[in-house]
Amino acid sequence: MAPNPTTPITTDNKALSLSHRKNIRDNEKFKAEHLAKIATVTGVPDWDFEFQGDAAKFNEEICGDYKDRFGEILFGQNSYLSNVADLLERCMKDDMTKEAFVDAVKAKKVAFRPDQGAEGYFRLSIEDGIFVVTVPPSNFWTNISDISYYRDLDKML
Repeated sequence: MAPNPTTPITTDNKALSLSHRKNIRDNEKFKAEHLAKIATVTGVPDWDFEFQGDAAKFNEEICGDYKDRFGEILFGQNSYLSNVADLLERCMKDDMTKEAFVDAVKAKKVAFRPDQGAEGYFRLSIEDGIFVVTVPPSNFWTNISDISYYRDLDKML
């Protein structure tokens, strides 16, 4: 089962610095755009994004250049969420894949999960009806465009 978010990525989360919260605020519009794109390509409205883990702790574990930039990196213009939206746009052109994806991701949610034990640049999975992007802190924001070219979505379904 997925861990519960302990410090969500929101502008009112005082565990995050002011510059971090401003970065989140400045990228909220892109999150809405990417979620709308996912809704359009899947034909299912009201998608959501969540951070699964302790955002403040994760911010301390990542490379200095990426600290306080979660809004930009997780759901900004060129982000994890934008690449998930691009992946789904490409894959949902096949009606069978689209139907299987919608059936599998009943929660209508994309989650980002940091995991020290994760291998590679990212791992995509479907857990408890949620589409999950798992990333080790050491590879945060590394080769994220590979998500949009991921070839094994059908194998998850």
